Amino acid sequence: MEFFMLDRPVRCSRAPMLYGTTSLTPSDINSGPPIGNHLAKFDLTSLPLEIIDNILINLSQFDLLRLCRTCYKMHELCNPFLYHHIIIDPQFNIFANEYRLAGRTYINSSFNLKRFIKTFNKTSTDSNHVYSIHCKSLPESLNLHDHQLKQGLVQLFGKLRHLNSLIWLDDQFSIELLKLLPQKHLLNTLVLNLNFCSHLIDTDEDVKRGDISKFNFPNLINFQIKPFQNWSKLIQLIDVILINVNDAGQISKQLQELSFSGQFFATNVIETIFLDTSLQYLSSLTSLSLNDSTVTTFDAKNLSQMVDLSKLKFLQLRQIIEMGYDENLQRSFLIQLSSSLLCLRHLSLEIEEYRDTIAEFLLSIPPKLTSLDIFSTTEQPIELAQSIAKHNQLKKLSCKIYLSADDRLYNAPPEFYSALIPLNLTSLRICSTANIQGLVNLLSSQRKLKYLDIVGANHAGAPNLGFGMVHPTVYDEWYKVQHEVLFYLSSNSNMEYIRYDDCIFQCKPDISVNPRGDLNTWFEEQVRVFCTLGLPEKRRHSWYQ
Repeated sequence: MEFFMLDRPVRCSRAPMLYGTTSLTPSDINSGPPIGNHLAKFDLTSLPLEIIDNILINLSQFDLLRLCRTCYKMHELCNPFLYHHIIIDPQFNIFANEYRLAGRTYINSSFNLKRFIKTFNKTSTDSNHVYSIHCKSLPESLNLHDHQLKQGLVQLFGKLRHLNSLIWLDDQFSIELLKLLPQKHLLNTLVLNLNFCSHLIDTDEDVKRGDISKFNFPNLINFQIKPFQNWSKLIQLIDVILINVNDAGQISKQLQELSFSGQFFATNVIETIFLDTSLQYLSSLTSLSLNDSTVTTFDAKNLSQMVDLSKLKFLQLRQIIEMGYDENLQRSFLIQLSSSLLCLRHLSLEIEEYRDTIAEFLLSIPPKLTSLDIFSTTEQPIELAQSIAKHNQLKKLSCKIYLSADDRLYNAPPEFYSALIPLNLTSLRICSTANIQGLVNLLSSQRKLKYLDIVGANHAGAPNLGFGMVHPTVYDEWYKVQHEVLFYLSSNSNMEYIRYDDCIFQCKPDISVNPRGDLNTWFEEQVRVFCTLGLPEKRRHSWYQ
């Protein structure tokens, strides 16, 4: 056997063809620029480990797998990096280049998830380190009622000795798994969807006996929970999981991100969090999210007294109803907070106010916002646009305005769009309109705009039933609106992605588009402003009636 055949890569041709060239001969393959009397060679494994590590953390899971197959040494070096940051996301597509791949391992099917759990559970405790698990959603065919899956997760959580971040957004989570984590002091981020298991704290035998030490996470700096069923459950979640047996003052001082979502517009949430639990003054909080609840003007005072609002950089208030307006103060919940929000950079608002003050609020806070997401039923849309334009550092804007009387999207006049022209946006999410020229003028003025989302648009063409019947994978819905997308793209050829009527298109420099059906979650992150827990589910309440 000739020597060159021994080193031929698996499934590669003996003489690979290069585009625009003739076939290479074995002598070509072995030839190279000489250094003295030796051929130039490079051995990656000969580099210092620090340099190799810096290379490997910037590779995708697919590149790591390829390197693993080259030699035993590279397998030994690469394999641990496949376990460091696990993301369970059924929507992940290997062909979607938009996803961030470096340093992450995506699991997008039930087969791969079961295989990962089985493989990890067979390894020794110290061979592969999992530092973070981010479960966006479980694959469709899986649920925790599956005995095999549940037992696998029980064993998996018992071996996570290096975990410092647990984010579980799927509503199937067993709170019992938290008790199994062996090194709870390492965990600094805990983000959970407890939709079907928050009540289990009540029935936990250890908690009943007063022993809450198995839920002790003393070094949490990011704590986000949804949903809580009532104020008593909220108190338990904070006192048992967040505070536990630790010094409440120290826990409160180190906390940087806090998020809670209620159910069916929970009442007395702010009072419960800051007055009825063991939490003390939050001096280091930079991110605060409160969703699906009610507030009063007096809650603003409680919030200001318990949180150093001057350090907040992110604030999310979604599906909030203001109750008990103070006629004497003549100041809304938002207005009372505005003077303290000195460093706010990211704002997400959906609040039904007793008196519309959103425009006044935006004018009252320092013009430092870089991302803004507003859902409003304001009766002063022009003033709202003018207050938005004051924030000249804004890069991401999502503005959805409804008419409170009949649940219709507001048909903005040209003046609304003209007020927004001074902005320099990279992302815009805005309502569809009959005033096309005003929207076109706005789009053409935003030369750095990459992402456009037209909200409330309807199909512009008649349905073609034949597409769906003959071949369900054909982008029938996309073709119905493609001409509308091309029209908007012609006003600004710098745009890279456009979503119209929930159909996403990737734009090309030659003013053509490709339909993309695999980017909804990714695109939402580009055009919306929300915390790790995401946005609360839509519920109908008084302003939709």
